[in-house]
Amino acid sequence: MMWKRFCVALLAASVLAAAAVTVRAQERAEDKDKKEPEKLTVPPTAVPGGTGTGLPYHGEGLAPLHGVPGSDCGAPCGPQFTTIWVTEYAPETYVATRTVLRPVTTTEAYTAYRTELVAEAFTTYRTELVPEAYTAFRTECVAEAYTAFRTEMAPEQQTRTITVNRTVPVVTNVTRTVWNCVPTQEVRTVTRAVPVSRPVTTVVCKTEDHGHYECREEVCAPSGFSKWRSRMHGDCCEPCPQVRTVKVWVPSLVTVQVPVTRMVHSCEYVTENITVTVNRQVASQVTVPVTTYQCVPEVQTIAVTVLVPRQVAFQATRMVPRQVAYQATRQVPRQVAFQATRMVPRQVAFQATRQVTQYVPTEEQYTATRLVARQVARQVPVAPACEESSYWNAGYGSGNGGHGGKGGWMSRFRGCSK
Repeated sequence: MMWKRFCVALLAASVLAAAAVTVRAQERAEDKDKKEPEKLTVPPTAVPGGTGTGLPYHGEGLAPLHGVPGSDCGAPCGPQFTTIWVTEYAPETYVATRTVLRPVTTTEAYTAYRTELVAEAFTTYRTELVPEAYTAFRTECVAEAYTAFRTEMAPEQQTRTITVNRTVPVVTNVTRTVWNCVPTQEVRTVTRAVPVSRPVTTVVCKTEDHGHYECREEVCAPSGFSKWRSRMHGDCCEPCPQVRTVKVWVPSLVTVQVPVTRMVHSCEYVTENITVTVNRQVASQVTVPVTTYQCVPEVQTIAVTVLVPRQVAFQATRMVPRQVAYQATRQVPRQVAFQATRMVPRQVAFQATRQVTQYVPTEEQYTATRLVARQVARQVPVAPACEESSYWNAGYGSGNGGHGGKGGWMSRFRGCSK
């Protein structure tokens, strides 16, 4: 949307610019048809230092100023006008020639190449499995009879001599030290705890209720019997609430201090001397009989039955492995040649056509616009002749940009230092 608006604005600006160029061209044609005004020449004495009136000039075609000091005109003071020539630049449309490169598309024939698959016969080899007979060997178990031996245990009577240790008791008298307990009286000082109970009186605060009963009336809902009775009598409204007197306890809490006596139990430690009976160990020598046992070796001859191992032969059968030859068939791989066909890519030339674009220089004419300088006559006011300062303040003599004012080229003839 924005691009569309921009294109519309650009088109409008182009139309306005073309219209302006056409108007300026028409004005220039009208100016050429008009008669050019007569150009006035200023005598060479117009500049200070010459023999003329001392008038300033602005190129060719400057008319003398009336009422200026030094001139012979005796016109009264008032606004005066003069004709000056101003250079203006006006747009001009002209036809020009330029060289541009224009694209020219031509058809060109050329040789192209394409890749085609061509069938080609070739010899290749494949692996095939061919059956082959061969002699193989396998292991077979064959039954074989042989003589084996086994160990059997046979009972046998034998006589053996053994030594037996017998335990014999022996009594001997032994003197020993015996400790006996003898009671002895001793006096000892001991401290014992004696429980003591003492009364202690304390003041305790407790709250007592010194209230009383009061009779109060309270409104209660009608009972079910009252409702039933009113319904039996045909009353349409509810029975009136009942008022009854209730005995209510009114509390009055009072805090009082009451002395309380209680027994406090404690222990007191008392030191006293007591007589105790102590058992003391007293040693004494005593001879006592002691029975001990001694081992006495004794030789004995006994008859025993023992199992004696014997080797017994017997016939047994065992399986013996043997190699047995047999004919078998196996698959042996072999290379077999055969003819096959494969597709081989090849480059094939063919004629094709393509579009070639070339840029050819071409001369074309176009309409351009240029600025052309021209001289235009303008009427400008000048200062009256009675005031010299007004003359110098005019467009030629006064101001910082004039010829005679401060900064002008005429100031040097007037003796201005600045």
